[in-house]
Formats: sequence, structure tokens, C-alpha cells
Amino acid sequence: MRDGWTVTDLDSATRFVPGRYLPRAAYEHGGPYPVFGSNSLMGYASAPLVPEPCVVMAAIGAYAGAVRLSPTPSWVNNNALALLPSNAGLMVEYLHLWLGSMLDVDAIRAGTGQPYVKRDALRAQPVSYPPLAEQRRIVDLVASLDDLRSRADALAEAVWGARSACIEIGLAQPAWPRVQLRDIAVPGGLIGGPFGSDLRTRDYVPEGTPVINGANHSPEELTLHGPFQFVSDAKAKQLRRNTALPFDVVATNQGTVGQVSRVPATPFPAYVVSQRQLRLRVDPARATTDFVVLALRAPDAQRQLAERTISTAVTHINLSIFSEVEIPLPPLSEQRTIVAEQTSFIAVAVAARDTAARVNALRSALLADLLSGDHAIPASYDRFLDGAA
Repeated sequence: MRDGWTVTDLDSATRFVPGRYLPRAAYEHGGPYPVFGSNSLMGYASAPLVPEPCVVMAAIGAYAGAVRLSPTPSWVNNNALALLPSNAGLMVEYLHLWLGSMLDVDAIRAGTGQPYVKRDALRAQPVSYPPLAEQRRIVDLVASLDDLRSRADALAEAVWGARSACIEIGLAQPAWPRVQLRDIAVPGGLIGGPFGSDLRTRDYVPEGTPVINGANHSPEELTLHGPFQFVSDAKAKQLRRNTALPFDVVATNQGTVGQVSRVPATPFPAYVVSQRQLRLRVDPARATTDFVVLALRAPDAQRQLAERTISTAVTHINLSIFSEVEIPLPPLSEQRTIVAEQTSFIAVAVAARDTAARVNALRSALLADLLSGDHAIPASYDRFLDGAA
């Protein structure tokens, strides 16, 4: 640890304010002061329990030890507690970062059915902090990364919203005929998964022919993705009636009804569809596979599936219901244009999500390094802060 850092414990560095019960009626009707429970903002009260910014810690329940920052005066209920710096040399924002990243939560928790924070163990936890100027730099750097992550997440959400609206509007062309899925399937192109007794847990092996399950679908990709489970090639031959090939459409028909994706071109030459999946092999003279996937993911087709879902112990549709779903069928050239536009939307949204994930990983790594006291923030990060402002 570098010179100038203070090393102490939470009992010396902070003040604890126990949470206090507040009747629901006192925060249901609004007020200027947020009311915090063990893991949520419960409402707003007319008066604060804690008259200054603080760190709110869940004191009981599954989230015991989790922290959040209250930047304003607030009320903390009896399932939480507040921590405040006990001296002017410790910023509450820095304290929040420290507790969220460096606190040994396992050491302060007890109980199994209803975990809780052991106050004495919490008070004994070590804490270290640099001079105020460096605390401020650390806090500002993390705030800039948080803002960048939030903007990337917001961009992804906006793009997904625009994509959904565009596909719904783009498919609503009255001049285009509407067809049922069975009308665009090749002969024998609609099949279901095997009977339950034909594919059991004992049939799965480390490698062989991949089996398509619901977990292999993703709304962020048109194609199915791994990891896959496998059956032996010999077992796959026994289940050849339930085979899917590259560019087939696969839809979930039990549980999460409405998941639809395309079988990828690589790396496997063939797949087996599981009991909860259906396969559609599209006639390429009538439709492109990616267009059919997009049309089936669109609100109109999803409504059709939802309206005809059979509600039993496990919600499901059968092959007949799936074959009767209607989609619009524009000319092939229009289909390709729609797919290209939607693929661009997906690429931007996925890139934004990837950026948010990378920023989050960077934040975690930097925070652990900076809070250790082993390294100072270099001048290059000051330039980053100036650029992010």
C-alpha cells in the first residue's frame, strides 16, 4: 500500500445507523426522501431517518451484505442499516465503492434459512482509503465508466425497440399474401421431436451429434448457439426422423413457446431436435429461412402462438398448431431486404451490449486494483475523464 493511505476498520472509520420500521402508509403517498429496504427502494417518506448521504446495507435476507448508495437524506427500514463516514477524510461515495468491491461478505453473514449481517463482524472488517483528492479521482473514474455502461445499455434497448417496431411495420403490407407455415414447407418438412422414451438422459454423451434444446435459442441471434448436448452418432441415426440440417427453422413447442431460430451453417452437418422442439424445412423457392425466423419472432406470429398455447402442467403447442401459423410472404427480394435491415439492427444492439459487458469487466478490474492501494490513477485516465465529461 502506498504512502498516505489510512488503514483501519469499519468501526473506526464509520458510524452505523440501525434501520427503523416505517409503516407502509408513511411511504406509500410520496415525499422527498427515499425509503430503502433490504434490496429495494420501497417508496418515499416525508421525513428522513438518515439526514445525510449514506451507504445502505441489507441487514437480513438473501441479499444480506449487499450495498447501495443513497446520495440524499433517506429512511432505512428495519431490514437494513446505514453506514456513514465518521470523519471528513472519507468520502461516502468511496466508502460505497469499497464496501461493494472489497468487503468480505462471507465473513459478516450468518444464518442459513434467513441470512443476516453480524454487526460485530462488520465493525471489525478492515477498510483502507487514500487522501481525499485520490478518493475523488477514483470515484469520478468509476462514475464515468458507469455512465458509459449505462449509455451502451440504453443504446441496446433503444435499438431493440426500434427493431421490433420496424419489423412489425415492415411486415404489415396488405398487398402481400398471408400463408400458413405448412404452405412454405418442403414435403415432410414439418416434424416434431422424439417421444420421451426415445431420448433419455442416459443417451447423452460428451461428443457426437448435437441436440437442440430451448437453451440454444437467443433473441440476440438469428441462429442457434452452443453449448450443445450430444448423443452418439449411432443414436442420432436411430432418431433420423428428428434430424435438423443447416438452415432449417427450429421452434420451441413446450415451456418457452415461441422461441424460434435457424440452424447454423457450421460447425455441425446435422442435429437432433429434442422433445420440446419442432423443425420446419422451408421451400427455398418460396421463402428464405432467416425471413421466416424474423416473421415468427414478430408480434403477430407470437400472438397467434400465445392464443393457441395449450395450458396444462407444461404449456405447449403441437405440430398441427405450429403448421397453421400465418405469416406474410413478400417476394424473395423483399424478404432479403428485410433480413438485411434486421441483421443490421441486431449487429448494432449486440455491439452495444458487448461494449457494456467490456466496460463492466474493466470497471471490476480497475476498481480492485485501485482500491488495493498498490497503484495510482495515471494521467491517461484524467484524459479519459475529460473526454467522458
